[in-house]
Amino acid sequence: MRGPFGSLFAVVKVSSEENELKREIKKRKPRNITRVGCPAKFVIAWDQNTRQWYVKDFIYEHNHPMAERDLACLLRLHRRISDEQKANIVAMQISGIRKHQIIDIMEMQYDGYDKVGFTTRDLYNFCYRNKVETVAASDAQTVISYLIECRRRDPDFFFNYKTDGKGHLKGLLWCDSQCRLDYAAFGDVIVFDSTYKTNRYNLPLVPFVGVNHHGSTVLFACGIISQETIESYVWILSTFSDAMVQKHPVSVLLVHSDDT
Repeated sequence: MRGPFGSLFAVVKVSSEENELKREIKKRKPRNITRVGCPAKFVIAWDQNTRQWYVKDFIYEHNHPMAERDLACLLRLHRRISDEQKANIVAMQISGIRKHQIIDIMEMQYDGYDKVGFTTRDLYNFCYRNKVETVAASDAQTVISYLIECRRRDPDFFFNYKTDGKGHLKGLLWCDSQCRLDYAAFGDVIVFDSTYKTNRYNLPLVPFVGVNHHGSTVLFACGIISQETIESYVWILSTFSDAMVQKHPVSVLLVHSDDT
């Protein structure tokens, strides 16, 4: 999708039901590795009487060759990004250093790839999780700030939103100057499509589109609503009308999901 809309979808969060927004942090419970039937084991336990840890079971024998010292760093249990390393990675990302350059810097700092403590894939996974967590923590404000910046660069950029009593974003509509010009020229017939869903929250993404004189699809505006209710659709249609200076189309084709 052209214009500033593409990157917007990655950060927007529209609140629906509370149970759709809250995600439990789930961690796998460690379990024995039994693929090769190796009897090696090291178990520690907590003694309630002495209030100390003690070795409950230890078997040293292995039924397979051990990993070479320079390859041990690739084993899953040996890989970990420390808190200090995480802070350095985030700082380097803020400075504009790319991920493949970060791992090169880490190799130089720790005198070798095998001493870094994690792999390139671990770095990419951490950067992705950190980005998601950062965006999720304040994504409503992030998208509003982004739209304000768009309006600063484009004085004819339009956006409007509404929130509930708790400050959750419930509705949003935006369009740039080109969208508004296209609507002024080709807005006699518009298609109002509410069948799209955002991946993360399963919320309706509502584009307003039409056809230009070349027979190509043009985007007039785009919106997101938290619930498919009459109130939500009245708001988004009224806001769209405000964005287009109350110019009403001749025909409106509504595409909606079967369950609305």
